[in-house]
Amino acid sequence: MTQLCRMRPSAVGVIVLAISLTVVMGCATAPPASLVTPAQEVDAQYLYTDYADFGPRPQITSEHELFHLNQDQRQHFLNYFDDPLRQASPAHQRVVDYILLTGERFGFQGATHTAEQTLLNKGGNCLSLAILTTALARLAEVDVGYQLVRSTPVYQQTSGITLKQQHVRSFLYASESDKPEDNAYVMRRAGLIVDYFPSGHERFIGNISESDYIAMYYRNIAADGLIGKDFSLSFWMLLKSFEFAPDHPDGINMMAVLHRQTGDIQRAEKLYLYGIEHSDGIVSLLKNYRDLLVFQGRMSEAHAIEGQLEHLEDDSPYNWLAIADSAYLKRDYTSALAYYRKAEKLAPYLHEVYLGKANSYYQMGKHKAAREQLELARENAWGEQDKALYDAKLAFLGQI
Repeated sequence: MTQLCRMRPSAVGVIVLAISLTVVMGCATAPPASLVTPAQEVDAQYLYTDYADFGPRPQITSEHELFHLNQDQRQHFLNYFDDPLRQASPAHQRVVDYILLTGERFGFQGATHTAEQTLLNKGGNCLSLAILTTALARLAEVDVGYQLVRSTPVYQQTSGITLKQQHVRSFLYASESDKPEDNAYVMRRAGLIVDYFPSGHERFIGNISESDYIAMYYRNIAADGLIGKDFSLSFWMLLKSFEFAPDHPDGINMMAVLHRQTGDIQRAEKLYLYGIEHSDGIVSLLKNYRDLLVFQGRMSEAHAIEGQLEHLEDDSPYNWLAIADSAYLKRDYTSALAYYRKAEKLAPYLHEVYLGKANSYYQMGKHKAAREQLELARENAWGEQDKALYDAKLAFLGQI
């Protein structure tokens, strides 16, 4: 990937990365980007219906409103996009150039906004940027995809709830008319990634559908409701998210947490059990269900769930990293180590695994083991900044 442009650090920090179109006479190809699934094509039905009463349905932002731009915003973009002096650039490049130009006035904000709000507020989080990018791409008739990436974990703890931010970025595709040479194999369509100021720690997890990405918007607003104890807002936003991503483990997890926060332990447990049976991503569901059992003092059942987790096959090291980090934050260092080892078995090249193990050992007073893990973290670190950080940590441990 070639870095094309980066905003000044005090601004939005939008970055654009170029993706190569072809490889010549390659002997292996990467899987193609997932096709975008329009929200209206989602056929699956969310069948669970046993919820507490959270009051009347509030006004909810529709999918159309999510990507709506006001007349002035649309005209400003189209004036730029249709400028005869810019027609030498391909359409997806012009969309990116406009975002970069507008991004000079942006600032990163934690809130999740619609496209119109993002421009009006001159900022938003990574999902807000992806929503704005989609709105502009639709005006320009440019195909857009979405990628889930793991970056440096950002956690927020409040009222007994731990929230972990997910990072999503947009991929603007070049026109289908851009044909490769006859003797070249196409790995994927060329395009440009649009992302907020990257840390250099990002790792691609996978492509997500448009429906999954829209569901993330409603889950983000639901999380805001949980933090602010607006439980009605949280409930109805989660229900809305299920229209786009039925049985999504993150949505079911949050719905269970919502019921637990309101004291409805029975329905919280039923939601966890439903999710474990019907959802694809059950690692986090099992972990949270285990925590609920511990809270109720049902230790034998909790130990049984721990046994399931220990023997569970999940080929994503990031799932294990997520629950390991969660266990660490709860000071359950023994469990954290077990989950970090699961991630290590799947991806021994991830330096984050060894950092997590080092932190756990340090908190347990096992400084020699912590040092050994830090040395492994340094060996597997890619960037010089990471290596320097580990050198500093090792120097600190050497003084103890």
